[in-house]
Amino acid sequence: MSEELPRFVYLRATCCDQWLALFDLPSQAEPKLADLAPSRGWEQQDDGTWLCDEHTATK
Repeated sequence: MSEELPRFVYLRATCCDQWLALFDLPSQAEPKLADLAPSRGWEQQDDGTWLCDEHTATK
């Protein structure tokens, strides 16, 4: 039986080397990161990538 183990799940801004990370079950962490990113000023692009708060202000 395979149980999901907690691990760090990362979200990377494609514009620079900034990362958001959560330690959680992967199936739960990914939606939480998608909710967390906009609250940090990150913006998701049409292709699914993310820009950090520093680069969304300049685009």
